[in-house]
This record gives sequence, C-alpha cells and structure tokens, in this order.
Amino acid sequence: MIFFLTTPGILLHFDAFIESMNYTRTELARFSNSRTDPNTWIKVFQTFEAAVGLPLAGAFILGLVFPYKKNVYEWSFIAILAVFFLYFEATIYSRYIILIAPLVAMVASNGVMQVYESDKKPLQVLGGSLIAVVLVYSFGSCAIGAYGRMYDPRTPVGRYVHEMFPQGTSIGTGYTSEKLGRSLHYWRYPHFDATRFRIMDFLEFPEVVIVSSGGGWNMGWALESDILSKDYVWEERYNYHWWQASPPSPRVFRFYRETLYSQRSPYVRVRTFRPTFPLALEYTPPEINVFVRQYYGPRMVRRNYFANNVRRYFQEEDTRKWRWQLRLEDGDEAELVFPPKEPDVVRIAITHAESGLPWGIQLNQMPVEIQKNREYVLRFRARADASRSMAVAVGQTFSPWQTIGLYHQVVLTDEWQDYEMSFRAEADEPHARVFFDLGASAVSVDMAEVTLHHQSDFLLTHLNGSNPFASVNPVKQGRNEPGQKIEPDLPDKYYVAYRFNAMGCRGRDYPIPRSPEGTRILVLGDSLALGAGVHQADTLASQLEGLLNSGPPGVDALPEYEVINCGVGGYGTHDAVKLYETLLVTYEPDVVLLVMTPDDDQSWIEEREQEAFNRLENPGHQFLAWTSHQENLFDRVVPDYSRSLAWVTRLEQLVQANGGKVGVVVFRYSTHRAWESLIQQLSQSVQGGTMPVLDLGKSLLAHHSENELFVTDDDKHPNEVAHRLAAQGIRNFLINNGLVKKESMVSLDIRL
Repeated sequence: MIFFLTTPGILLHFDAFIESMNYTRTELARFSNSRTDPNTWIKVFQTFEAAVGLPLAGAFILGLVFPYKKNVYEWSFIAILAVFFLYFEATIYSRYIILIAPLVAMVASNGVMQVYESDKKPLQVLGGSLIAVVLVYSFGSCAIGAYGRMYDPRTPVGRYVHEMFPQGTSIGTGYTSEKLGRSLHYWRYPHFDATRFRIMDFLEFPEVVIVSSGGGWNMGWALESDILSKDYVWEERYNYHWWQASPPSPRVFRFYRETLYSQRSPYVRVRTFRPTFPLALEYTPPEINVFVRQYYGPRMVRRNYFANNVRRYFQEEDTRKWRWQLRLEDGDEAELVFPPKEPDVVRIAITHAESGLPWGIQLNQMPVEIQKNREYVLRFRARADASRSMAVAVGQTFSPWQTIGLYHQVVLTDEWQDYEMSFRAEADEPHARVFFDLGASAVSVDMAEVTLHHQSDFLLTHLNGSNPFASVNPVKQGRNEPGQKIEPDLPDKYYVAYRFNAMGCRGRDYPIPRSPEGTRILVLGDSLALGAGVHQADTLASQLEGLLNSGPPGVDALPEYEVINCGVGGYGTHDAVKLYETLLVTYEPDVVLLVMTPDDDQSWIEEREQEAFNRLENPGHQFLAWTSHQENLFDRVVPDYSRSLAWVTRLEQLVQANGGKVGVVVFRYSTHRAWESLIQQLSQSVQGGTMPVLDLGKSLLAHHSENELFVTDDDKHPNEVAHRLAAQGIRNFLINNGLVKKESMVSLDIRL
C-alpha cells in the first residue's frame, strides 16, 4: 500500500512506468560507475527522496540503522538495496528506485516499528509520530498527484483538440529522433481518438503539430549550439546529449528551425498549455504547444522557401530585407532601398525628419550575441548625399533599450569612408542589435559591409538575420583563420509563390455563375494536385488547361476549357469529397478529376480494431504497437485503402447525380510499393464500373528516374517535369475515355 501511495507516478502514468521497465535492460549497459565523485551519495539520496518522498526516505535510513536483529528477510533486503545503490550510484533514475520501492517501504516500516515498540516512552512517541508523518505524506502525495493529473496539460490539450478540430484532421506529434520517433515518449502527449483523426508523422506537414517541452527545449538548445553545423549535422562526439545517443537527423533539425520556428513558418502557435501543479516525479507534466498549419484561404499569397536553387527553377529573393529593419517615429518618413547591382549596400532614403529626434529614423541589424567584458570591433562603410552626422551603437533588442558598450557619433560625407570603432561589452546580451540613429536630418545615407569582430582573436561573428534561433555563439578558437568572413545565417532566399482565388483554389478567379459554353474541370486532391514546390504556370492543372485549349496547326479553335486547381495540402479522399460538395454549387463542374496518393491508407485503423491487437499485454504495449505500425506503415504491412475507396464511390455517385463525369488519377512518380498497392486495390474496386482510372507512373517513370522527378532532395513532391508529363498524360486520358469532346483532338506522344 505504501509503495503505491508514495509513488503516484505509477497510478497516474502507469503506461509510462511499464515502458520504463521495458527499457531498463538497455539502459543498464550505458551506466558508468563514478565512485570517485564525492557528491555521488548526495545525488543518490536526492534522487531517492524525489522518487519516494522525504518522510519515507528518512524512515528508510532509520531502518538501516535499526534493523530487526533476528529478521533475516530484512537483512536480505538491505543487501539487495546496497548492491542496487552501489551499482547505479550517481546515474540512478527515479524510475529505477520505484522498482525497489516495496523493499524500501519494508525496511522503513521495520525501522519505524523497532523504534515504536521500544519500552521507552520517548521512543514510542517518536515512532508513532514517524508513522503518522509517513502515512499523512503518503496519502497527501497521492491526493496531490491526482490533483496534478486533473490539471495536467495533457488533459486540456486532448479536450481542446477534440473540440476545436473536425473529424479527419491530420495530427502529428513532435519528436527529436527518427530512430525512436514518438513511440518512446508518447506519455508526453494526450491520447487522441485514432478513428476520428489522422495520426501522421509530424515531418509530413500535418494540419496540426503538437510539441512537448520535453523535446522542444532540447531542440531549441541544439539549434543555438555550435555543435550543430550549418548543414544541420550533429557532431557525433556529442551524441550522449540525446536519449539512447540517437540525435536528430538534419531533416528533423531543418523542420524545427525552418518550418516550425521560422518567422515565415506555415504553422502558427495557437495555444500553450502549462502544468499548474508541478509534481516531484521524473515523468512530470510537460508544457505542450499546439501549432496549426495556416490555411491557404481566399485571396491569400504564400511562399514556400528552399535552401538552394536546384535546376535554377525557383524564384530568388533579396535577403537584405531580412537583415535590415527600419524604425520610424511619427512625422519621419524613410524607406530602405536595395540596389540590385550592389548586393552589400542598403540605402536609407529619407523623405522627412520632422520629429527632430536622433532615433526618429533608426536602422537596425540583428541579432548577435554579445558577452560581458569582451572586446569587440565594429566595422562598416558609409556615405551620405551631403555632409551629416550619424550615431552608431550596440544595444538591447528589448526594453529598456540600453546600449551595452558602444554609442558613438560619426560624420558622413558624400564619399565612401571606412569606419572602425572598438568597445568593451558592459553586459551579456544573447540578442543584441547594432543600430544607427539617422534622425534629425533629411539627408539620405548608404551603408555597406557591417561586420562585428572579437578584438582578441579577430574572428568575426557576422550579423545575423531575424530568425529567432539564428543568434550566433562566439566562434571557437582555431575553427576559422583570422579575418575569415562567416556568412550570416539568413533565411532561404529561393521560393515558390502560391496565389489563391476568391474560393481558396490556387490560380485565377473563374466566372461565377459560369458560362454555358465550354467545359469546366475541377481538380481535387492533396499537395500533389496543388503543386507544392511548383510555380503556378507549371502545375498539372495550368498545363492541362493550356493543352486542352490548343490544337494542331490548321485546326479550328477548340471549345474553351477551364481547369480549376482545388488541391489542398494534407487532404485525403474524404476531404476532397467534402470540398466537392462545397464547391459544386459555385463552380458547377462538368468533369471532376480526383488525384490520389498512398497517404489515403488507413490500414492502421483496421489493425487497431483487430482482436489480436487488443490481446497485447497492457495498454502501454497496445499504444506502442499502434504507434510503431504508423511510423513503419509501408515497410511492414500491405496498405489498406478500403475506407478511402468507399469515398471514391461516394464521389462518383455525387458527380453523376449532378450530371457530371469523374475520373481518378494516381499521380505515381515513385517506385515505392505503396503506389502499387493503391493502384491494384483501386483497379479492383472500379472493375466493371464507369469510372476510368489513370496510372501516371507508366508515363512518368518510363522517361525519368524517381530522383529526377522530386522538387529537391528534401522535398519529395513532384517537380515541374513530373507535372508537365502528368498534364500530357491526363489530356490523353480525358480524350480516350470520353471525358472531354474528341472533335479535332489527337492524343499527344509523351516525350522528354
């Protein structure tokens, strides 16, 4: 009884306790015995006290001092405990003390009873008091644990998700190692109804991403660390920082920094849930953040950025605007101008300086890390349209906006001049800013080559962009040659833009109500149909529209075809059907093209419902099996598309009931066997029916390897080549199956 009362973590997180036992054997191999550490036994007692509580720990010590002399069992218990503590020492974890808590309780109770049953009255009073204190503490710990569980962040997170997000919403929970995934620390997250939501890997851009502080804090530290290279490669000699020495891959690091925590992130943090009652347990309630992928709604313009410009395909953005910020007071007017032929120059074009304040017009470049009492050198080049003064400073980014070692006036002329000034930092500031006060004068200024050096070793920490995780740590000795320039860690400058019309579909607006002439085709699907990573003109919908509205030379003009791209990233077939029902009255399409991908697999739901699955040893093992199955879906089982195919049938019925035609396109651009499963099951389901199916893989993979069809190595969406071939294949498919008029149309020979 005392065992359970003093360890509420077992009652409140039993699945986590079971999982910790499963990993005990693995962890034993990692532990070292540091017997030379004078603080070892202090650490052991502190951990011991955190696991079972101070009163029980004190009673346990008493039991060691006053054991029953004739109780051979207690001496055996004490021997086992001694071996346990000698083996683990400073590396002991609370959960391993929980494993021997029954022995601890027995030794403690025997010690207390030895005192209580003494024939001396003071000792009897002391023993009775100890018993009362231990029992009160035990019951109190259990009550507090239950109270804490009641207000545990995981409980309101689960309620919030179920109340706020509709059925079918895709949800991913963050982790910091692909090797371990979510399965190891699933106890940090609430349990979701797997029959209602689509649980998917958070790296696959689900609609909702949930991150626990257990991984988020460690990831934040790593992203700011010198141990992580610019290519997001973690130095192996620091692997011990990660659970089971399994650090994240570059892909995980990149997702956290460039997707989840970037200022240009497609995700918005909508809620933060914090524990209201901390518990002295290893499995303490974490802080949980809920991120929601921003909806590509009507009239929105969004951009997807890339680290490099493969094939010279993406548009390029001037990154100087990410490095510089202009602050203006009322009455002052100025703007930043970036000369295209001078990549290192920024011009502050001043129109009015009516406030008269020096800081009324202020140019900022940030952030950079400054360390107290360290010597720095600031260098830059500058000129003005006419002679004027300007203040140069290094200071705080936030209130009270104090300078931290440098505030200096310089005089500018109409000729370029080099400036250099030294200072000693007066305070530590991890996000300091270099700024220039240009107010009180309407003379415009040009700035260039602003750099900050450590004076002691002349190693430069170049000023960074505005990424919240981009602050640079001081450069280590010997890593760079003196004077070597370190490029700033700026946001990626290559991008693809997405423009959405009044109905939230990608591309231009289409007439509403529609013209009775011509044919209108509605394209439904996920990010492949949307054209993620592809310019608007290169999407399969845009190219298909162009192909349908052009014919061979000498042939009269063809009827007008409109191809509307209503693909939505992360959508499954059931989402597409619901979207069709919404857009039906507005667009009145003649033809509906459903683009399908292996993401429609729902076999994990079937396995979860299997009787064999439910016969596993305990709920913790059941959940682990389900999670592991999710993470290795296409490697372990044959995907099951039966539920999605039922929605395909539903779509066919709806379209035909409204006088339209429907076709299914499998956008296969990879040799993964999941595609074969989708095509096989889809073909079997429509056999003998009227709904035609197109497998694009036969044409795409006949001319290119799958690696030649990806947007980038990190983005596995189909690129512009795949979309062009897809459009040609779909055009032939529409003609050959009578989904569009055949007059004056010929099939295209799909070639490079």
